[in-house]
Amino acid sequence: MSDMSFKPGCVVCHSEEAFLFEIFSGTFHSACRHAACQSCLENWVVSCLPHCRSVWQLRVPCLFEGCSRYIPQALVRLSSHARVLADAIDTGNTWPSLPNVDMVCPRCQKVKDQVYVNKSCGDGACEECWLSDLEPKLKWCEANYTLDVPCGYRGCPEGCSDVLMRFESSLLPQVTHYVEKVKAELAGFSTRWVHDAPPCAPGPVCPVCQCMTYALLYCLCGHAACKQCWEASVEAQLHWCKENFAFAPEEPWHGNCTCAWTLHFVGPELLSPIHLYAQELQNQLRLVQQCSIPRGNKGPKCPICSEVSLALLCGAEDVAEGHSSHAAHAACERCWARWAEEQLQECFLYKRAPARCLWPACCADMASDASDSLWQLSQRSSSKLKGLMDGLRRRKRLQNNPLYSAEFQVECPQCVGLGYIGFDTVMCFLCEYQWEDTGQPPEICLALEGDELQLCPGLRVRKCPKCREYIEKNGGCDHMTCRCRHQFSWTTLKPWGVVTQ
Repeated sequence: MSDMSFKPGCVVCHSEEAFLFEIFSGTFHSACRHAACQSCLENWVVSCLPHCRSVWQLRVPCLFEGCSRYIPQALVRLSSHARVLADAIDTGNTWPSLPNVDMVCPRCQKVKDQVYVNKSCGDGACEECWLSDLEPKLKWCEANYTLDVPCGYRGCPEGCSDVLMRFESSLLPQVTHYVEKVKAELAGFSTRWVHDAPPCAPGPVCPVCQCMTYALLYCLCGHAACKQCWEASVEAQLHWCKENFAFAPEEPWHGNCTCAWTLHFVGPELLSPIHLYAQELQNQLRLVQQCSIPRGNKGPKCPICSEVSLALLCGAEDVAEGHSSHAAHAACERCWARWAEEQLQECFLYKRAPARCLWPACCADMASDASDSLWQLSQRSSSKLKGLMDGLRRRKRLQNNPLYSAEFQVECPQCVGLGYIGFDTVMCFLCEYQWEDTGQPPEICLALEGDELQLCPGLRVRKCPKCREYIEKNGGCDHMTCRCRHQFSWTTLKPWGVVTQ
């Protein structure tokens, strides 16, 4: 100890060799100018330790009567008993023993072997006192949406679940379940989910649904609501986005809030359904990008059916030239599909995609290669158009066969396919219809017996002449046997015995 540490004037015994408190004060501690000798200081510190242990805080007041300052920690820790208490406060959770002082529980005032400390608030009690009123505490917590089981000693609102886990009781599994449930509820909350009260105070009341909850989400503008109300709002916004093919909501989340996209900043985990839907829209738009008119956040309204759609489709020339939906002959995918279905008979006859534009007085050839992508996209809304386009794609591959040039190709009379001549019998490679090779083009039988020939692109069905049930021919010869056991020729629809004769 340096000489400057000793100053005359102990306030107790008036010894000249004394510690001046002011010299030992730290940077953030303002000590008084009183002094005490080593012996008096040791006795005073030891006498104050029981109180320090009860409040779980090592703060020794000045020994001069009437002084409101505290003795610097450097001088307090000169006592070995004070160091033991300080170490227990820093790292332990039970009361240390003190010389000539019994271990008395602060609650029941009985001498105990051990007193357990709740480090959240510093309150201590024996095991029996901690477990005595646990059951009513749990019921109160569940009814009031607290974040933890309250300490309760002298109205303390801090949680005590950590200290309870040291004991054995039939109620501890319920405590563990409750604490884990609360943690799971708060796990997905952002930093703006606020329980604006001590952990064991009753939870806040949602201003929207007037229900008590664990925490509230505060908007940037000051509005607040519980998780269930925000999720309901997100669900309503998601429904609006789906109805309008929108990437993001355009209306305020609630009331007069001007933060239309507030949850993007304060609750991104709530927006995952809207984000997923926006990604889905982006993926769908990429598929129709080459034939679609540029759009904004909300889907455009079709000028034909007046319904909101994902995008307005038109010919590739209009897209390349940057025409708007008013200048280009654009419509939604469903309208193009329905218009194509009106032209299926003509498409089958001329072996091509729909040729006429949807718009009146338009002379554009929609069967060109530039418009092929438009029909390929529209087929998603029409199974009939899909059958036609699939057939035309297979037909193109047959036409490009290097083994059979155009002079060896012959049109199928029943579908958009073709066959190769060079044999007595020609077979269509799409519908597998067969006919004799006479050297003349086969007769197209589009007007054959009305409803007895059903033209579906990619699918050939006819009605049985006897029971009138539909029959599909997916291969083989012309000999057909219906479920009613009637046998007939697929080509002529006459009984099979007459055909063979």
